[in-house]
Amino acid sequence: MMQFVDMHTASGLARPGYRGMLVKDAERPDFAADECMLEYARHAGNLNHDIGERLRLRYQPQIDMRNGRIVGAEALPHWTRPELEPPSRGAIAALGGGISPEYSVAEWAVREACLNIRAIDRAGLPALRTTLRLSARQVTDPRLPGCLRESLAEAGAQPGQIEFGISESTLLGKDPAVASALRKLADTGAGIAIRDFGSAHSELSYPISFPVNAIWIDCPFFWRFARGADAAEIVSAILSLAEKLKLSVVAWGVECANQMMLLYDEGCNVMQGSLLCRPLQINPFTALMKQLGNAQPTVTGGVMHA
Repeated sequence: MMQFVDMHTASGLARPGYRGMLVKDAERPDFAADECMLEYARHAGNLNHDIGERLRLRYQPQIDMRNGRIVGAEALPHWTRPELEPPSRGAIAALGGGISPEYSVAEWAVREACLNIRAIDRAGLPALRTTLRLSARQVTDPRLPGCLRESLAEAGAQPGQIEFGISESTLLGKDPAVASALRKLADTGAGIAIRDFGSAHSELSYPISFPVNAIWIDCPFFWRFARGADAAEIVSAILSLAEKLKLSVVAWGVECANQMMLLYDEGCNVMQGSLLCRPLQINPFTALMKQLGNAQPTVTGGVMHA
């Protein structure tokens, strides 16, 4: 495991703290009134008109540390206009989802991810699960299930190759509209993951009340509050819950060797983070898949099995 980390750190694939031009992770509740975003909009024009020229997806691999193989990836929007400060994720969602009713950033990301799935297939590589984050606003976009079905059909991809990552805060209050929207997405065959499990007001009922097939352990969050035995207890409890509910688990945001070793010792095998690999454009990502010699996984019921 440490040989894998050492190799990729030396090659430049893993750079702790790397951010590049990825859009900012902050999702501020007041993003619509963000003065910086308004300035961006004045200079850059309406993002909806040329999303494909402004954004690209970069892929951060999810690696099974038992064998070093990539079993999934999170697709993250990448800002391609270096002359302008990259907007926040929330601000992009506001422009993409609010200004033009015909097209949203979520739809763009789904189509782009499916096209890249086809590129991976044509490169002779095995099927891979790709996770796309959705904000609360994007989850309830009524166009999204149809967009996913069309995009999968055009790419010749299986539904289980797309997974949507949602935050715990989206599930707060058990909004019937959110529950209905998630069921419609799950009905397409896509997976649903709670991507920051344990970092908000966690309820054990969430994975039961909603069509969830995976939970992500938010390493940066729990590492701020727990170390050593306490951190191990948190990880052990989450893994035990996931096993009982037959959910897959990804440790997200692994940034240091201590985190990695603790997770591995507790039986959390699939990890993602800057310690292992920074987000990559699609071509370097497929090259990394070839380098790691991925075995052929199978897709069943929206869950990818290595």
